[in-house]
Amino acid sequence: MAQLQCPNCGSKGFHIKNPDEEFDRYEFEYRDGQLFFGVWVDEENRPKMDDDTPIFCNVCAWQGKFHTGQ
Repeated sequence: MAQLQCPNCGSKGFHIKNPDEEFDRYEFEYRDGQLFFGVWVDEENRPKMDDDTPIFCNVCAWQGKFHTGQ
């Protein structure tokens, strides 16, 4: 998968919610097989993601699961 896009609106920006703090979220893009989080997310606090991680579009109301297709 070269780029993850929202199936509803085509946005390339997504976020996941912090399970420990309901109002915290981590924005990301998935390009060329890699996750790119915002600059404010350091490596040691970066959330783990797998095929069961719920993701949310930053633009519309779409939500789904993270799948890399690998």
